[in-house]
Amino acid sequence: MEPSIGLAGRLTRVLRRPRMRLPHLRPTRMTWVWLAGVGLAALVGLLLAAGIYPVLGVLIALVVGPVLLFRPRIGIWAVLAGTLAAAGVIELYFPALSVVKWGLALVAFALPLVAAFELFYGRAARKGAVYRPPQPFLRWGMMFFIVFLVSTVANWNGGMDALVGFKGYFQVWGVMLVFSYINYSEREAGRLMKFLLVLAAVQVPFVLHQFLVLVPMRTGIADAAKGIVAVDIVAGTFGGSMKGGGRSSSLALLDVMAIALVAAQWRVGAYSTKKALWYGVMCMLPIALCEAKIIILLLPVTFFLLFRDRVLKEPLRFLVGGLGTMALVGLIFVAYSALPGAKGQREGSVSDDMVDSVAYNFGKTGYGNAVLNRTSVYPFWIKEHAHSDEIWHALIGHGPGETNSTSTLMDPTLANKRYAGYAIGLTGISSLLWEVGLLGTMAILLMLLAAYRQAVLLEAKWRGTKQWPLIKTAEISVVLYAVNLLHNNYFVSDISFQTLLFLVLGYLVAITNIKRDSP
Repeated sequence: MEPSIGLAGRLTRVLRRPRMRLPHLRPTRMTWVWLAGVGLAALVGLLLAAGIYPVLGVLIALVVGPVLLFRPRIGIWAVLAGTLAAAGVIELYFPALSVVKWGLALVAFALPLVAAFELFYGRAARKGAVYRPPQPFLRWGMMFFIVFLVSTVANWNGGMDALVGFKGYFQVWGVMLVFSYINYSEREAGRLMKFLLVLAAVQVPFVLHQFLVLVPMRTGIADAAKGIVAVDIVAGTFGGSMKGGGRSSSLALLDVMAIALVAAQWRVGAYSTKKALWYGVMCMLPIALCEAKIIILLLPVTFFLLFRDRVLKEPLRFLVGGLGTMALVGLIFVAYSALPGAKGQREGSVSDDMVDSVAYNFGKTGYGNAVLNRTSVYPFWIKEHAHSDEIWHALIGHGPGETNSTSTLMDPTLANKRYAGYAIGLTGISSLLWEVGLLGTMAILLMLLAAYRQAVLLEAKWRGTKQWPLIKTAEISVVLYAVNLLHNNYFVSDISFQTLLFLVLGYLVAITNIKRDSP
């Protein structure tokens, strides 16, 4: 038993114990990051509460921009996700935040510069990376840029018009160019095309909300008598306006591209029949609800290109398959008319709607309230340029942006001055003809043709691999995109529609740069 040491002994023992050390309180780098994050969150909350959206957009760009720029791979995915899954949603649901679209365009502009710097002076240069010459379709893209500059200078209408025209065409071209500087693995490249399925899945909840909530709201808009169709607002993440229309054809293009990917994967056995059908239903639902009639053309073209070799061997089976595809399209529209509230969302029956569609696409009826339609716009362009004093305009156009009749930043354009009410820029091809002439239009068409030929070569090179169905999807997608140039004019101004093309072309650049011996 320990003897008692008394009060003095206890005090001595306590004093001899090692002193307690306080923790090291000097702020670390992570501490500053957290403090900055808290302060930034508070500032963002105040800006949101005050509704000062432009300042908020600039603040986000200043914080996020450097991260995206100096990590090109992250920057690419940010632009792809932002333009395809967020830009249209912001336009429709949060129009005050439309400045975000400009931020995405600025990141896309800067990405090639940062990637080039990395190639020549950064870590990539130290690892022995080399410059690769551009693919043939990129060269045609450069040719289009030259024609664009010539047309801008020759038809000079001021710096603001030139800026708006440049932004309209080239807002995401940097996404395609940056792939020339970055080395992608097969797996990384494959994710680009598989992203189509992710996007297709994202469309479903937005399409359901737009069909069940927004479409009934639009049926009561007085402007419906002026040509607004209620169901046009069903465009998924591609955006639109409650008092205007939505980009349902872009939604249809995305979903048909995703269907091509699913069918290609099913053909090589990568997807089971059950899995392919599940994905197919997921992709067809938005198409059915948005009632995009362009699928009457897109679906047969997709299946023909995918099964072309079998078509040539068994033409009778292809005929049966083609009839089955058309029957499927018919069932889609019939199913749409049976949905609750469908009768209140259209002016007539499905058959009447189809007859009207044929009239304003191929007949003499103008599109909506316009004088011209998707067919008559081309003879009209020829008529207006079949004069000796218009040859120069026929070759290089009247200047970028001249078919734009809605921009408040530009001076009165050709579309709302000389040809008000005609809809001279109704399609992508007609817009190109009027703005950059025959030379610019041919440069774009040859760019698409070169991309298609490149995909065909890659298809043979990668046959029998996991990349084959992805390359086949890219090949089909280029053709589908070209078809859409005859249907809408989004190529000259819409950031989401343009990104769909440069996602595919970027994948072709990435997979071309991967070294693989031909089989």
